[in-house]
Amino acid sequence: MNSTPTEIYNLCSSLLTTVALIALKFHGKVANDIKLSTDLTGTRQDQARVTAKTDIDELIEDIFLHKLLEAGMSRLISVDVEEQSNLVEKFTTSGEYKFVLDPIDGTINYLDANDNDFSINVALVSKEGIEFSFIAFPMLNTLFTNRKGEYTVGTLAENLEINFQNKFEVTDDTHKISNLIQHNRRTPEEILSNLTNHKLQITPSNGLYFPILDILAGKCDAVIAGTPMVRDILLHEIIAGLYPEIFEMYNFKGNRLDYFSEPRLKEFVFAKKGLKKIIINREA
Repeated sequence: MNSTPTEIYNLCSSLLTTVALIALKFHGKVANDIKLSTDLTGTRQDQARVTAKTDIDELIEDIFLHKLLEAGMSRLISVDVEEQSNLVEKFTTSGEYKFVLDPIDGTINYLDANDNDFSINVALVSKEGIEFSFIAFPMLNTLFTNRKGEYTVGTLAENLEINFQNKFEVTDDTHKISNLIQHNRRTPEEILSNLTNHKLQITPSNGLYFPILDILAGKCDAVIAGTPMVRDILLHEIIAGLYPEIFEMYNFKGNRLDYFSEPRLKEFVFAKKGLKKIIINREA
């Protein structure tokens, strides 16, 4: 049995608390530094925001890549990462496995000192499927894991000292139909029109994690999106895997969606079962 996936899983698992603490340390401080830089130098704030976010991305990315190199993984895995640092060139481009990393997903959320809906996303994939994936929300002290189809959700770390009451649980309210659909700002207009024609209410989604809590609480029936990033697919796949009798994930054509079918897919639906015909029907 190939031990590479297990070794990388253990390595990444051991780093999650460290990188979460780094992300937390700079969260908020980045926003203050940007304001100070703008006030003192006249630098455009949007440019300062991008630079600050990139610096944090590169720091977390380098921690993972350094450890993978130390473990002798450069010839075994290729890497698909957010920032193209010099370390990326040290890995093969045709490895048996692909290491996927988005150090800080949710840029706007991260740069807002009062926002907590950002995540650290790590995965290892092969031609056999997803070997493992981690979606960690440091400000929410919550970790979602998929390990070869074994799905879990729990606390990220005991020492983060995050004062957040996690209400990620299925209750009787979860099964209620609210006729409310949340969507991100890039959802095609024809999809939104179809939903309103079916007498469904639509409202903009608030980040990634909190719409899921709304669905679990029975306040929302589905989340639909245009241009989801890797974490959208990986995270919702975990939740659909945790509760396959309640939720399903598909594209706007109604086809089952996962990381491998269309890893950079620009459309997806995560919904309670029984709503597919209404959501994807493009006929008024």
